[in-house]
Amino acid sequence: MPRARRKSAPPPPTDPTTTHGPADSQPRKPGRVKAPKPLQEPKCSIFGIVARSSPSVLIFRRGPSAWFHLLRWRTDKNTLEPGVWVRKKLYTERCDFSDDGKYLTYALGTAREMFYLLQVGLCKAPPHDRLHTQHNWVEGVPFCGGWYFRGERELFVHDVRKTLRLDGRNFTLAEGKNAPYAHLRRRGWTLHDAESFGEYLGQTNVVYPHTFTKPGPAKTATLRCFIERGPRGTFERPRRYELLRDDGTTEPLENTTWADWSIEGHLLTATHTGVLRASIVKNGRLHRVLHEHDLSTLRPPSGNPLGPSKPQTAEGR
Repeated sequence: MPRARRKSAPPPPTDPTTTHGPADSQPRKPGRVKAPKPLQEPKCSIFGIVARSSPSVLIFRRGPSAWFHLLRWRTDKNTLEPGVWVRKKLYTERCDFSDDGKYLTYALGTAREMFYLLQVGLCKAPPHDRLHTQHNWVEGVPFCGGWYFRGERELFVHDVRKTLRLDGRNFTLAEGKNAPYAHLRRRGWTLHDAESFGEYLGQTNVVYPHTFTKPGPAKTATLRCFIERGPRGTFERPRRYELLRDDGTTEPLENTTWADWSIEGHLLTATHTGVLRASIVKNGRLHRVLHEHDLSTLRPPSGNPLGPSKPQTAEGR
């Protein structure tokens, strides 16, 4: 005869302060509760280039990670004009904006068998909705500094000498080597530790710290930026900004990913959550926010990633 199965003993009473499941074999402390996961902020980063003689700012908005969106911010009218959406790696630090705000130089990167090809070119600035033009070259130099304007009709480039014609104007490409942070220096930033560039040559696991300053147009305060990069720009830590007053005291600009001065003398900033702000600075302190635009809600269009852009309107005030 088959053996009768024994009835299993009832489980012991459950202690609310302990858990015996496989996911957590260690007893929990009384009152221990798992904290809820925080809501993810919109993945959006912003970088800008201010025109030197025009009330215009070239805005590079990245997000989702594979997309870049170019916009023009007219600071005198507080309007945003959308431009092209790009689904390629865009090196914003190697781009430039002409002084009159009509043209831009771009640098696109493409991975090719363990190295990058850098495509550089010249085109019209937003709201022009095309980035690719017939005036571009593909260079096998992964760390080329890109092109930047040196005057109204002259471009400083790397090992190229030619004349370009765009929009009925001739642009001369002046051959030469790009100095470190040449784009930032052209925009009025001063590098205070240039002598340390050659100090770490040959080392691969080192971080290069550099400090830049740019005085405000009204001389109410000086904007200071801290940049930390790896060898040959392999990585860059989040930048830090602060206001430096005449008496030596500082005011950190929290939650700021990019900052610069407008031609009107206002402080332009961008936050981690994709918000653009124009603020008034008085006596070296942030006085009030003048304008604000939320770019976190923009989404890339469907279809051609280099085609015309018809995104939603950014929220602003």
